[in-house]
Amino acid sequence: MSTSFTFKEITEVNKDTYRIVLGDIPRAIAPSLGNALRRLIKQCTPGFAIVEVAFEGTLHQYQRVNHVAEDVLAVLQNLKNTKLTIEGNYQTGERELFKYQFQGPRMVKAEDLNTGLLTVTNPQKHLFEILSAVEINLQIHVEYSTGFHVYDRDKHSGFLPLMAVFNPIKGVFCKDNLDTHPDLSNLEILLETYGTVDPRQVIKNALHQYYRCLQVLKHPVELEAKKIEVTNNKLLEQGIDTLALSARAYNCLAPLGITTIGELISYSYAELLILPNMGNKSLDKMVSQLQMHDLQLRDTNQER
Repeated sequence: MSTSFTFKEITEVNKDTYRIVLGDIPRAIAPSLGNALRRLIKQCTPGFAIVEVAFEGTLHQYQRVNHVAEDVLAVLQNLKNTKLTIEGNYQTGERELFKYQFQGPRMVKAEDLNTGLLTVTNPQKHLFEILSAVEINLQIHVEYSTGFHVYDRDKHSGFLPLMAVFNPIKGVFCKDNLDTHPDLSNLEILLETYGTVDPRQVIKNALHQYYRCLQVLKHPVELEAKKIEVTNNKLLEQGIDTLALSARAYNCLAPLGITTIGELISYSYAELLILPNMGNKSLDKMVSQLQMHDLQLRDTNQER
């Protein structure tokens, strides 16, 4: 059975939606692989997001800024919904600081954040309006990560935190279709993005994450088992006379019907000690005789 998946097809349905077909997948694996990839794409695809904002010296998100139509909370919400990407290779947790100066009066849109390094993919997104002929300063921290995070306000003095959503995926839908080969299927993935990621790279990243999750099963975990001493069953079947007990000990055990060593060690020290005429001296000698054969009475905490 083949286990070598291939990219059979990748087509652009529209500007931000792609149809990707993986082929040569065993039929029994395709549905499970599709469900796993759908979750991994939604949760583990990294992206860029604005995480902190310094907006014209604001102290908190519930105040207004002079000469700006929107309050700070509305501006932060607009920046949060700005979809962007940064050129270059970044590791998770890395960030860049961008500084802007806007001269009013004017409308400031997401496209005004574009630089030679940063590119916005929803350029017509409204950010805020400057009402007067004044200069407004804006600083943003953009970070590369996965999922979403809420940042501590005190982490960078003067910056207001955002609930940053890094996931660059709008939606993902998977279904498996039969191939011409009776044992193989094609996995069709419909991927809708915000235009900030390469769809082929998204699938490769999800497959890599899936492979890493399965690596733990490649080498079985070695568990350190407790060594258990196996006792000779024949010894347990022998009579208690093998232990050379005193006449008092024999007489004490007789009412319980104990005749073999196996029956004797099924009792605890405390249980035998309460037998009529059974003293500590006789019982200690019995224990000593058992220890000579690497045996012992049942633990006192163990239920009969």
